[in-house]
Amino acid sequence: MKIIKFLSEISLVMFLMIVSNQVLAGEANIVCDACSITEMKTKAKQELANSLPPEEYEGEYNLKVNVIDFYNNRENTFAVSVYVDYGPVRPSDFKAKLITSSSRFKENMQRLKKARKQVKTEVEAGGIPSSVVSSAWRIPGRSYVVNNIEDYIKSNVQVAIATTKIQSYASAMGLIKTPLPNTFRIKLDAGGYIEVKIEAAAGLTFGVKLEKIVDSDNNTLPFNKSDMKNQFYRVSPNAGYINDINDLMRNWGLSNKNLFKGSVEIHDLVCDDKGCECPDCPDEAN
Repeated sequence: MKIIKFLSEISLVMFLMIVSNQVLAGEANIVCDACSITEMKTKAKQELANSLPPEEYEGEYNLKVNVIDFYNNRENTFAVSVYVDYGPVRPSDFKAKLITSSSRFKENMQRLKKARKQVKTEVEAGGIPSSVVSSAWRIPGRSYVVNNIEDYIKSNVQVAIATTKIQSYASAMGLIKTPLPNTFRIKLDAGGYIEVKIEAAAGLTFGVKLEKIVDSDNNTLPFNKSDMKNQFYRVSPNAGYINDINDLMRNWGLSNKNLFKGSVEIHDLVCDDKGCECPDCPDEAN
């Protein structure tokens, strides 16, 4: 009976070792944007380390890790291994060798890249017409203008289809919880541009979030009053949006003073029943 029990325990350990190796003897896809080869290799080793079972059994663990660098538009695959004995596993125990990526991974990446390119082309083509937003300075402080922009982008069916494909491909590659590059720059017909973040939602729908607004004079526009205070903005002599700046400042209770031709500085405007004044502005500006 003791012999049978001893053999059963050995069999259990061997079974667990086999299962552990089977779990790790596959492929993992991870993202390492703007990484060097050395950084990619380090991250691949970390992926194997994170994949080890809580109770490591003696033996060799292997994992093929595909490291994706969306920023530089490249991918590398590493065969990562570590031999575990009864001592602690050290970082130096992990080995990573650069190998050829599998054809399946290459095909999946081509599909993902094609879908991302389609989204970029569709979103950025044509820009935002003046009928949707007449001036970059009419976006801050006006939620209806922001909604108009988002609705205009969402009305593009091709973007919805491509975004759904991205979600599907990313999910199949185990990247669904990994933030993929999804910020796009769109020109404004009225001058300047915006940057939006696009994320897939349920069905053929997607979310749009405005991330940045830049006018035709290359000023980054504020999203709220605190972002506008004590800022310098360059304004061209023939800029057609000066009234929009003044409207926004009045709505936010701010004032400006001319520092030199083509530039304004924004300050708080203090108002009471006697009128309004700008404490931080020079006397001639009040």
